[in-house]
Amino acid sequence: MLRSALAALVSAGASRMLITTRLLSTGVLASAGAPRVGLEEQLQQAPWVLLLQVPGAGRGLFAAADIEQGTVVYEEAPMLWTPHPAPAPPTTCHACLRPLAPSAGCEEARASGISDSTSSSDGDHSAGRQGSAPRLRFCSPGCRADAEATWAAAAADCDFWPLQQACREAGEKFPLMAAQLACMQVQRWQQQQQQQQDGTEQHGTAGGTSTVTSTGGAPAAAPAWQGEPPTRGDALTQLHHLCYANIAVPPEPWVRLHSLLLRGLQPLASSARWAGVCTAERLQLEFSPEWFCGVLARLHLNAFRVDTVPPLDLSDPSALLRAAAASLGGSGAAAAAFGAAVPGSSSGGSSSGSGAGSTAQHHPGSAAFLLASMLNHSCEPNLDISWPHNNAVARFTAARDIAAHEQLTISYIDAEQSAAQRQAALQFAYGFSCGCPRCREGA
Repeated sequence: MLRSALAALVSAGASRMLITTRLLSTGVLASAGAPRVGLEEQLQQAPWVLLLQVPGAGRGLFAAADIEQGTVVYEEAPMLWTPHPAPAPPTTCHACLRPLAPSAGCEEARASGISDSTSSSDGDHSAGRQGSAPRLRFCSPGCRADAEATWAAAAADCDFWPLQQACREAGEKFPLMAAQLACMQVQRWQQQQQQQQDGTEQHGTAGGTSTVTSTGGAPAAAPAWQGEPPTRGDALTQLHHLCYANIAVPPEPWVRLHSLLLRGLQPLASSARWAGVCTAERLQLEFSPEWFCGVLARLHLNAFRVDTVPPLDLSDPSALLRAAAASLGGSGAAAAAFGAAVPGSSSGGSSSGSGAGSTAQHHPGSAAFLLASMLNHSCEPNLDISWPHNNAVARFTAARDIAAHEQLTISYIDAEQSAAQRQAALQFAYGFSCGCPRCREGA
């Protein structure tokens, strides 16, 4: 299993934050001149949070002041995300991972057609050139516009259907997040080219609302977040902050998946829409095997499973029971019922469709966050994670009273397991043993 191979490269007994981060010497992780939404800006918008060094364990997030139980410490939108690969038609919004109501699917699809040239008769945004390929679907015009402005316009001209099929067969999803990152970079290139041609000072963003669309159209509408837009890291410039396993030789499955991703990008090189931006040589150079390996090595250790609750099927007697289970709070319940506070683990990032609110037809997603990737593990965490808007926006709430300068923690695994099971899960997925008070007591 790929996760065990990755964990073997992480030093045992060390926190995941002990792994040194670096900029890749090639590829988009080291792209220069792109607008940044960096750690400093994120921290300024999270006044309860400090980023400090942890002796012997890299970095971690700490409480900036005393925090009462139940306080919302911060919310964060992902910088990369993807629905888990599923047969067509998709059941999750490709922009925010909100479940799509089956009865409203056609209406939502009509509202989400990005342009006449890239939409089918029912308005879904084609995700590939083959007729059997699934289409991008969105829950609102705002989500559609946000996706178009940042990555979906490029994705519409790619052919990721073979990659999608291979990921579904292999139980993988992180290569699809790498494909999204590549499309973000392509649209960033085009925006930079347009700015140079126009001589303007317009700036794009990597996931938030952009004032420049890839087709030069009107400003994009905001996605359908509730309340103030949450903070979001810029994956093109900030992904290097995430810890990673240093992989000298890419695993064979990654080599094949990278080949499929590169093949899926090739239609951009012959598209008039991306003339002057994409050439076959540039795609091969920027999205090299080293780039792909660096992206997946980070996502495998940092991605969260986003377990949303699908619309209730009132004809299903068990639907209300699943919804009630999904509404339970607490760190143990969150990890056990949702797999939500488990970045990249077998109960979180790698499984699909098994959350309390999921059905056989509902496929949740995975997401990578900038600030949340700095949270270290404890088997008795002081933060609960939830998905209050039923999309990919994560909310971190104080599970108990937290003292100023106390480290903020989540559980990477199901904290309701026995001590031996927890240690085995952490060693398998992350390569370290937990030394929290609960584990020291053998509880």
